[in-house]
Amino acid sequence: MPRPVVHLIAHTHWDREWYLPLGALRARLVPMLDGLLAQLETDPRVASFLLDGQTILLEDYLTIRPEQRERVAALVQAGRLGTGPWYVLADEQIPAAESLLRNLLAGRMHLRALGAPEHGVLYSPDAFGHPAVLPALAAEAGLTDAVLWRGLSPEQTRGGDLAWWEGPDGRRVLVYHLPPEGYEIGASLLVAGDALAAAWAAVRARVLPRAATRHVAVFVGADHHAPDPELGGLASRLAAVDASVEFRSSSLASFFRAARGDLGDLPCWPASCGGRTATPGPSRGSMPRAPRSSGATAWSSCCSRAWPSRSPRLRRTPARRRCCATPGARSCSVTSTTPSADAAPIRWPGR
Repeated sequence: MPRPVVHLIAHTHWDREWYLPLGALRARLVPMLDGLLAQLETDPRVASFLLDGQTILLEDYLTIRPEQRERVAALVQAGRLGTGPWYVLADEQIPAAESLLRNLLAGRMHLRALGAPEHGVLYSPDAFGHPAVLPALAAEAGLTDAVLWRGLSPEQTRGGDLAWWEGPDGRRVLVYHLPPEGYEIGASLLVAGDALAAAWAAVRARVLPRAATRHVAVFVGADHHAPDPELGGLASRLAAVDASVEFRSSSLASFFRAARGDLGDLPCWPASCGGRTATPGPSRGSMPRAPRSSGATAWSSCCSRAWPSRSPRLRRTPARRRCCATPGARSCSVTSTTPSADAAPIRWPGR
């Protein structure tokens, strides 16, 4: 029987402004990225580093270090530095559907300016809930896979790590549901010596029993963490600890590509897939369940407004981009003047 394959996804989760203001966290971001670029260029063992799914971090960095644009673009084009598809990570239950589309559109424009590959993953590791139309949102942006944590009940995935989510219009996305520890589960592996065996045993007990395929994602990173200097050797150190598992330094794209080649019968929700329509619940029992009024039924009408066919183009100006990066909201809050069209599907501009 083939061994399980653990894909080590190196990353950082970076709130642009949270317990410190923008300027203070940007002062930390710049040296972190200085070191990351050097590490990626000198250590090919690090297959890729995920920069939290939001291109605004690179925009902030290049505002301070414009001379580094060519180095950044080269790593993005090679898939070594992962960013986007969002311009800024969204609190998906706050803004209107058009705002979420514009957020992804702004991210796409930034990715194209850097020459990034045209594939990606709808990465939403820290939102506290998701609209019922998230699969349609992903599809309009050309994304077939998603990573979610909070706002999704383990019952909806039958306790597994992979499941299909089908939206009200029938389009669906393959979802990887992070474990209860979230995107920090692999940070405990960045230890030396004999401590690694115990750390891996704890992580293994959490991720392998819920694996829907032989391919398992383990996220290695945490809030505002720089990459560990010994990150490149983590796969080989783990292989020395557990020979029953294959360890790879990997990326989200590589993980989903491998997992899709090994898919069996996965759960699918809501009712149109044979399950039940429900408000996605929290992944931790300690989190309060969102009111039903903010759940799938309410959002299926609120978020189904079509993109205005004659709306002004999204200009890449600082004033326009600030609507996507306001404190608290973390996402665009542009209000459409188009009359509500509850029966209309979500559409990407030009489609």
